[in-house]
Amino acid sequence: MGLVKKRFLYNCMKIMDKPMGLQTIVLGKKHEIQWLSRFLPQELGPVSLLETTREIDRLPVAASPRLIVAIDSFPGGINLSLLQKIKMKLNAVAMICLINNISEEMEIELRSAGLVFLGSHQSFLSHAEEIIGNACKCPVSPRMEKVL
Repeated sequence: MGLVKKRFLYNCMKIMDKPMGLQTIVLGKKHEIQWLSRFLPQELGPVSLLETTREIDRLPVAASPRLIVAIDSFPGGINLSLLQKIKMKLNAVAMICLINNISEEMEIELRSAGLVFLGSHQSFLSHAEEIIGNACKCPVSPRMEKVL
């Protein structure tokens, strides 16, 4: 079994072994998780990294992570359909999106996914504790679920 497949299976097992609602999933590249994990409270449980859409497709339905952080290093980029797919499949409570360069059209589109935070890496670093605190308290509104 290849190293990538082993790592993916390990991440899936970590997600399934934890109580519902206590995980954090990061969509991005491995180097992103190193700096980001320093800002995530331990109460959120282990951080699982997903680097491809194939890994998202293989996750168990309703894994119910407490927090999803989508980073612009995710292959193919972050877009509305990806965020909606993740939110519906995983029954995500809160989503944060970190993108350094964003057009006005893309910002409007991504905000319609019901993100708790959409901003640059620098903005996130400046206010990480407050952003994560608000994200972890923020349930998905019933109105947003109808949109998705």
